[in-house]
Amino acid sequence: MANRVTDRELLEAAARSLGYDPEYDRKTGQVRAIVARHEGRPVMACTLRVDRGREIMVATAIISQPVPDDRLVEVVEFATRMNYSLDYGSLDVDVDEGWVQLRAGVAFRGAELGEELVRAALEEVVLSFSRLLDPLVEIIENGADAVSAWQQATGNP
Repeated sequence: MANRVTDRELLEAAARSLGYDPEYDRKTGQVRAIVARHEGRPVMACTLRVDRGREIMVATAIISQPVPDDRLVEVVEFATRMNYSLDYGSLDVDVDEGWVQLRAGVAFRGAELGEELVRAALEEVVLSFSRLLDPLVEIIENGADAVSAWQQATGNP
């Protein structure tokens, strides 16, 4: 019988296969990686975690700076509009702390959770959130309104 790969090893291998340098958090059981930088500062980080009891894996991409209070209403409206348009995941805003994240769960009930599935989930959440970064930055740093940022992200008039 072959040695079973641990969830940590599985998540770290998937992150490395995409060129990310993963870090393991013993407290949460999550693997975290910085996946995008701008002018030397982290712009986006991802986390991966597995819940064997519920047989789900959750991939999360999070913007690395909190939203200032004066831009929070626009970001929440943007997230609400985007969630209607997203095919994968849910755009969430923590209104108390100002964090914005794209979270997607993958159920693997009855199937073996392998590196290919983990890599695909991580890759998709990174690609999906990457398309939202520019519109989010426009709102947060340049004062854009939610509707124009949503139009930029979706191509809708």
